[in-house]
Amino acid sequence: MRLCCMAVFSEKELIMRNSKIRGNIIMLFTLLYIVYLSVVTYLLNSQGLFISLVDVSITNIGRRLIGDCASIIFLSILIFIAICNNMQIQTGLTWGSSRGLVIFLAAAYFCLFFAVGDYSVKGIYVFLFYLIPVAFLEEFLFRGYLFSALEIKYDFWIAAIISGIFWGISHVPVRAVVYKYSFERCIMACWNELGGGIVMGILFIFLFRKSKSIFIPTLIHAILDYLAMLPQK
Repeated sequence: MRLCCMAVFSEKELIMRNSKIRGNIIMLFTLLYIVYLSVVTYLLNSQGLFISLVDVSITNIGRRLIGDCASIIFLSILIFIAICNNMQIQTGLTWGSSRGLVIFLAAAYFCLFFAVGDYSVKGIYVFLFYLIPVAFLEEFLFRGYLFSALEIKYDFWIAAIISGIFWGISHVPVRAVVYKYSFERCIMACWNELGGGIVMGILFIFLFRKSKSIFIPTLIHAILDYLAMLPQK
């Protein structure tokens, strides 16, 4: 009986240890993504190849795609890892219990695109940009992967805050490279992103956990970003 209890205890310890190791690896992987995105942006910008989203046109879309394809490659790697390791449920790569809501939100996003009525190369690109390399990649990485791993290692709130900090800070490097931020300005920009990253991150985590699908926060994220972009058009 005692040996049996020790075996169960050891097995639980092993599972917890493996979960903590995986959490650390995913945090490192997230940091590598932020560095990777910064380096790609720096290389493109230094060679005069970086194209701002508002400047996308038929003549320069190829150059814009170079940077965004880097993000899509990273997303593809994440999906491949999740499928190979049977992590679809953990990372929310399922319909969950919200197939109808997913379809409704997808329809709402398409309706928003048609309401805007910009069918130019730039208009279509912006529509897809906020859906795939922004909303889907960020939700899958910061909620599906990072938060899910951290929640096993820590409790809900610590996991939510840490993943929110990572997400908030991830918005800074590209702007810092393009607009040549000083070190002090980088620190201030990171600080300014923390509140929004944590608060909005908790909202998206709630949607993720409630629906058990990463597609719900992805679509709401895309809709919010697309709406926020409209005044700039």
